[in-house]
Amino acid sequence: RPFCDNNFARVKGNVLPAEAAPLVTVYNATDTANAIPHPNGEFKIRGLKEGTYSVLFKGSNGYRDTTLLNVQLLKGVEKKIPTVILTK
Repeated sequence: RPFCDNNFARVKGNVLPAEAAPLVTVYNATDTANAIPHPNGEFKIRGLKEGTYSVLFKGSNGYRDTTLLNVQLLKGVEKKIPTVILTK
């Protein structure tokens, strides 16, 4: 099946600091996707179904997790998440 960005939702953003070694998880009742951000904190997740999601920023090395709730993703649209700063 061909993949086309126009048929799916996308989410992108930044999570800092790099020392937190974060994992980004976008999920709802029917869909889950993960990303490991680049060292500069940038991440992008593509191929999501349209809907309302939670975005979990899982910290490590003593950094706390942060979750954004009710993130609305639309088919064919790339949603920009504001930069997330994880804290200890």
